[in-house]
This record gives sequence, structure tokens and C-alpha cells, in this order.
Amino acid sequence: MKKNLLSLVIITSLFFVFGFSHSSSAEKATGKEYEEKSIEESYRDAVKGISDIDTSKFDISSEVSTISANSTNSLSANPLDVEKYSTAQILSETVNTQGDKEQLIAVTVFNDIGVEDESGESEIGIFGDKGNSTGDLFARAYSRIYYISSSSRGVSYAKLTRVTGGWEVMNPLTTLGNKTVRYGSSGWPNGTQAGTKYPSLNSYSYTMPSSWGKTALTGSYAIGTTSTVTVYRSGASYTIKLNNNL
Repeated sequence: MKKNLLSLVIITSLFFVFGFSHSSSAEKATGKEYEEKSIEESYRDAVKGISDIDTSKFDISSEVSTISANSTNSLSANPLDVEKYSTAQILSETVNTQGDKEQLIAVTVFNDIGVEDESGESEIGIFGDKGNSTGDLFARAYSRIYYISSSSRGVSYAKLTRVTGGWEVMNPLTTLGNKTVRYGSSGWPNGTQAGTKYPSLNSYSYTMPSSWGKTALTGSYAIGTTSTVTVYRSGASYTIKLNNNL
């Protein structure tokens, strides 16, 4: 009798150890991670139209305005030419036990700003290539937003986690000033979450506070970043505004 009781206790103990262990393992979320592409790699993808998700539905735009022009300089007398490119990369994805997917996504946007040549054309070379342009490419603005995409009860959400970006000057005759970066989100259920920075360098990186929550992609909402810079070139000055928003 004691032997049978001891066997029962051992079998029951093994059931609890292995049974619970197996159940716990089965309930773990599954995930994948991907190597993040450099700005240069993302630029080439954007030019070629390569993207993990369709960025045409996002609020990606640019505004370039002339503050002052030097009428004696042919470069500032010609109209500005702006080439816009964008691409998105999925950096990681996790699926929980209920089948809900959560993704970390990076959206990178580029503006190539130049002056049209006499023919009205301005060909832009690859990132960092300052010699293959029939027009006068003098600056490039770019920004990248990171956000977590998720869904719950049929509603899609996005949580902004980080913004990076900057400006590249293509020749020594061009200088930059008045650099401003605004970022944040607004909408249900966390209202407005926003920040403003004034970078001193030509590149920046800002991480959102851990207290920021997610925003529903329904109704009225805004998520992303806007960068603004003044470009001084050959006696003329321009304001370049780059929007990168969901």
C-alpha cells in the first residue's frame, strides 16, 4: 500500500512539473527580428521603390520656400527642384497566443533639394554622390520614425518610439541654420504627446519617453515628426520643411 502510494505521488509530481512546463512553453509568444538598414541602404531602397509596407498612404510631404534670393546669381534665380523618396522596413514582429501581431516599423523619408538647370531638369545621384547631377543638388533632408504597430478588438494602433534624421550639405557654398525638430502623436486614447528640439549638429536622434502611450489609427490622429531648416546658398536663403507622419 505504501509502495503504491509512493508511486502515485511520484507520477503526480512529474505530471505537474512536465505538464506545467509544457503548457508554459506553448503559451510563449513567437517573434522575429531583422537587421536594420543604414540610411544609405534605405535611400537606395526608396529610390528603387522597395518597401516592406506601402508608404503612399502616409502624410509624407515637403515644403520649400524662398526667404531671399540673389538676383545676380543664376543659381538662386532658377526655381528649386525637390525629389521625394520614402521606404519602410519591418524591424521585428511578434505574435502572441491570441494570434495578435505586433510590429516595430521604421519609415524613412528623403528630400533631395537642388536648383533646376536651364533645361528645367535636375537628376539626383545616389546618396552621398555629389558628382552625377545635371542640375545643382545642394542639400538633402531625411528623417526616420520608429513606431510599434498593433491591434486590439479590431482597432489598429501605433506607438511612436523614436525619431532620427538630419541634413546633408552637398558643397562648401551651402550652410544650414535654424534647425528645428518637432515630433509626437495626438488622438485617442492618450491625447497629445509632443516634443520640440533644436539640434546643433546636422543629425539628430530622440527617443520618446516611456510614459507615452499608443494612438488609435482611427478618426482624427497624427503621429510622426516634422523637421525644418534654413539653407543659405550663394547669397540666397530657403526654408526646407520635411513631414514624416502616419
